[in-house]
This record gives sequence, C-alpha cells and structure tokens, in this order.
Amino acid sequence: MRIIKTTCLAVLALASAAAAGPSQKTALSAKHKAWLEDDVAHIITPVERDVFKKLESDADREALIEEFWRQRDPTPGTDRNEFRDEHYRRLAFADKTFSRGVPFQGRKTERGRIYIALGPPIDVQTFMSSEAVPMELWTLGGRAGLGQRSLVKILFYQRGGGGDYVIYNPAVNSPKDLVQTPRRAAVTEEHPLDWDEWDAGAILVLRDRMLLDVIGMTLGYERGVLRQQAAIMLAEVQATPQRLVKDDYALAILEHKPVVEVSYSVKLIGNRTAVAVLEGPGGVSFLHFVLAPETISMERFGDRYLTDLRTTLRLSDVSGRTVFQRERSVSVDLRPEELKRLRESSFQLYDAVPVLPGRWTMSLLLENLVTKEFTTVEKAVEVPEPGGTALSPLILARQVFREASAGGAMRSFQVGRVQIYPSVNNVFPEKSRFHAFLQIRGLKEDLRERGRLRFILTGDGVPLWSVERALKDYSEPGVVLEEIAADKLAAATYTMRAGLLDPEGREIMASQTDLRLTTDRVRGLWVSAQPLPAADDPEIDYALGMQALNIGRTDGAVLSLAKAAAAKPENAGYALGYAKALLTAGGAAKARDVLLPHAEAKEAGFDLFETLGRAFYAAGQPREAVAWLKRALSLRGNVVEILNLLGQGHADLGEKAAAAAAWRKSLEIMPDQPRIKALVNK
Repeated sequence: MRIIKTTCLAVLALASAAAAGPSQKTALSAKHKAWLEDDVAHIITPVERDVFKKLESDADREALIEEFWRQRDPTPGTDRNEFRDEHYRRLAFADKTFSRGVPFQGRKTERGRIYIALGPPIDVQTFMSSEAVPMELWTLGGRAGLGQRSLVKILFYQRGGGGDYVIYNPAVNSPKDLVQTPRRAAVTEEHPLDWDEWDAGAILVLRDRMLLDVIGMTLGYERGVLRQQAAIMLAEVQATPQRLVKDDYALAILEHKPVVEVSYSVKLIGNRTAVAVLEGPGGVSFLHFVLAPETISMERFGDRYLTDLRTTLRLSDVSGRTVFQRERSVSVDLRPEELKRLRESSFQLYDAVPVLPGRWTMSLLLENLVTKEFTTVEKAVEVPEPGGTALSPLILARQVFREASAGGAMRSFQVGRVQIYPSVNNVFPEKSRFHAFLQIRGLKEDLRERGRLRFILTGDGVPLWSVERALKDYSEPGVVLEEIAADKLAAATYTMRAGLLDPEGREIMASQTDLRLTTDRVRGLWVSAQPLPAADDPEIDYALGMQALNIGRTDGAVLSLAKAAAAKPENAGYALGYAKALLTAGGAAKARDVLLPHAEAKEAGFDLFETLGRAFYAAGQPREAVAWLKRALSLRGNVVEILNLLGQGHADLGEKAAAAAAWRKSLEIMPDQPRIKALVNK
C-alpha cells in the first residue's frame, strides 16, 4: 500500500480550484490539439482520446493529461516520470532520424510510429538491391505478458522503390510489392494458392539476392505462421502501448464529473473489491462489500496522521433508475506506529446495506476528502426472492472468527457467529491454509437433515483436494465454513467448487471461484468495519421502504416507512420518507400531518418543504401549498416541476399575474413545455 503525506498547501490549492466552479465549454486549443494529434497519437487509447475530446474546459483537459502520464508512471510517488521522459526522447529521435526524404515529421512516419510505440529495435537489417526495393527488417523485444513472442520482427519497405518506408502487412501485401523488376514464375505447392505467377516470380528474385530473412517474412511473416495469423499478430504488436494501460480511469473521470470535484480527476486510484448478498437477521438480505483502495493518503497534524473518507452507495435498476442512495463518513486517525503497520497492510473498508429482492447495479464511490483521491466500483448484484433454496457466492478468506458477537450490532460479512474477512483478489501464500465460506438460504427440513456439501479444489481440471460433509454437521444451519488445506500445493491457479447434494447424492446447485497460490508476500489486513443495524433497528425498515417506494411497490413502502417513523418519531428523515409514501398512495392529508411537526426543525430543508407543498395542494389547500413551495424555491430556485405547481396554486387562488410569473420562469429554464405555454397564453 502506498501512503502519501500531502501538505496543507497542496490540499488548499485543490480545494480553491474546485471552488472556482465549472468553466464554460471551450474549443480544443492549438496546444491541446497538438498534444492529442502529435505528442501522444501513437500511445493514447481510443477511450482516452474520446474522453479528452468530450471534456469541456482547458482545466479539465490539463487534469486528464496529468492523469494520463500518472497512469503510465513506472515509479509513482517520485518526482520523475520515466515513461514520459522516455516518450519525449523517442519523439525527438523519430523527428530527427525518420524525416529524411518525407514532407512531414519523422514521428508521423511508420518507422517513427513503431519506434515511439515499441522502443528502439534490438537489431536492424538493411536490404539494398537493384532488383528489390529498399527494405529494413526490425527485430524488437516482445511482451510475454501480452502473449507475444520473445522477439518480434517487422518488415518496412519503400513502396515502388521510393518515398517513406511502410510496414509490410501479410494481409494486404504480397512478395511482388518488394521487387523492382517483376518476373513471372509457375505457382507451385510451395507457394500459397492465393498468390499468382508474379508473386512466385518475386520469391525467386528475393531468393536470387539471398534475401532469406525477407522471404521468411513474406511466406509467413515468421516461419510457421499463416498469413492471416501473422496479420493479427502484427496488429496486436502495434497495439502494445494501448494494451499496457487500463483506460477505465478516463471513463470514471467523465462519468463522475457531476459528482466529484474537478480536482479529483487527477487523483483517481484503483481498487479491489469483494461483494456478496447474504441473509441477515430476520430474513432480510444485506448487500455486503469490502473495498480495498490502491492507496490511502494521510494528512499529518503534529504527531497524528488523519484523513476523512466518504462512501456514496447507489443502487439502480435495469433502466438506470436510482432505487436507493446512501452516504457514510469514516475518519481515520493514526499514531506513527499505527501508520507504520498500515504501510505494511492492505487497508480495507467493510460495509453493508439492506436490500430488496431483485436485480440491481451497485455503484460505489469512495472519496478521500482530505487529499482529493477517489475510486469507484460498479457491480451487478442479484438478490434472491425469499422462500426458495439458494447458495451465496463462494467466499474465500485468509481470516475468520467463529465466535463473533451474535447480539446487538453486527459487522459486514458477519453471518450468525461467523465473521469472515474475504480476500479481495483470491490470492493466498503458497503452501498455506485458508477458509471457504458459503451461506445456504431457504433450507428445507429434509435437505437440512439429509443433504451434504462437497468441496473440490482442482488444478488444470484435475481434482487435488476434496471434502464432503453432512449439512447437519455444521454448527449453524445454512452457515458453511470449511478450512482448505493447500499446504501441499505449489504456486499456481486453481478452482474451488462447492456443490450442494440432495439426500440421493445428486448435485442440485453449486458455486465456484478461482484462486491463486503465490510465492510472493501477501500483505496483512487493516480493516475499517462499519457496524450494521440490529434486526429491530428502524434504519432497516427505512432503507427497504425507500427502495420499495422508488420501484413502485407503494403498499410495501408505506408499511416499512410507517414502522421506521413510529420507532423514531423525532427523526425528520424517517418522517419525510413516510410522507412521500403516503402522498404516492393518495394519503395527502396524513402526509401533511406527519411532516408538519418537523417543518421548523434544524434538519428541515428543500425536500421537506417541497413534499409539504405537494401534500397541502393534494389535500385541497392551495394557499398553504403556495407558502411551502415558495420556501422550497428559496433554497433551490430553478426546479421546473415546483415552479409549475406553484403557478397552478396561484391560478387556483385566482392570482393570475403570480401564476403567469411562475410559469414564465419555468419556461425560461425549459422552453419546450407546450402545456405551460398554453396556460401562459390563456
């Protein structure tokens, strides 16, 4: 884990930049156009290019440029970016070396492009002949991690014997492109069938001139490779710079600009995460997650190291409609000895939220409010309907506690008396032991008494370890915790599978996951876990009620939110949720009465005043509605729906001028409203 100590000055500078507000849309400046089309044309990914063009101001573009280089920095945290320095050295070399004989910069030639993208060649063979066109055969080092050969060869030639050197592509070129004086020869089995007599003659010319390496390239790019395969290999090699970087950071910057300050865009960090839906107290489903940011930066104040984190969790349905949203804050305060331990550990944030059955998308934003770093997660989750038998995801963990507290507040990834600390990447030390966890929901009596569970660990499809156990042997019904003995296994990738067997021994459902054993050091855990509400806590009813309201399950929303409001009548947020559900269900008068006691509370704000205004209007009290709607608009003045309702309230009271004024203001904001235009004209 990288821990950065920032200065107050740097943080204040970022905050000041953000406070300046969004700038107007500006055209691409000459400087930024040159950066995009000249400086990084050969290494930028299509996603990065598209996002750069969509940014609205020079400040945003400068922020993305900084992040562009940071993503490629081999030694983050140091003052020097070796990748950027080497890139501009290559640009200068290409302009100086490859511009001879062409009317443009050397960086725009094909040799220049390959040199800039892949680096200096290990070897260059030059071929000059009276019968063959000038050629250069470059040998470069391949990227084994991208599936390339250790040595990669690229052939350049002068088309027609003059001009710039271009790449020989076996998909579109043939041997006759490489000779000055064409010659015809019979096509034999030695030559591909799609070549003609001129190609066969060209091979003879190249052979006469002892250009055997060139022949090897033309016959199969490299010997033993078909022409089409060779063309694919060539394309993949040329795309190496784009394949070496994860460009999702650019999409995150663009996607979260309405939520995250501009200054965050140069502080995007990666993360690892584990997500699971587990049944909690009272049969309620909880969406559990653990988020491990790539870095956590701290601010030093005297002998303390501090930071404030904020998580914003959003659940949406298949149409993208928000079902639920929640923010939570976490303060981290460390002494020097704690900071030292954190440096050697993986910081992991644990949390969970109650969730209704259905298919949802979880979007999670973690912000470091002190150093302006942020990271994002998006996961598809499915919450099973109650009643049926279902398996949770198979969760692998290095640490578990079998006797966690079962009373009062629980923690994320705690089920009953079992507390799991999931691995966020399923990587474990070689020859170690770890744990596998599984929850079985909706166990029927016969299956609980006579069913079995079988774990199998395989490598390359070969079973290496297994255990089978009766479900009734586990101490808690439906809670499966098994220690996995991998102490005799070498470092490699494996698959763990857990199968649920019926009383006859047939597998009726299964869950599996991949894992890796490694010889590398695996960091310890530094866990920050948020407490979960107890089974009778009204927070659960409130969360489920708001989800039901947002997806149109009004009856369920009224019941859940009524319970939450009754349990804590002093809570304005619970009252507001209950009132919205009542208003949706047609209970305007009751919604009004629920909210009025909170109207002058310190927490009262725009949402409460707006809902009160709507409730009074729906209850047939337009004068009171107008008063509350004006209070709402005093806090947020440009809401079209409220302006329209305010205008209608004035019209119902016979106040035509005031009604027209409200509607005209609405039309200034959103001109395309035929109904409102008609009302103004009338």
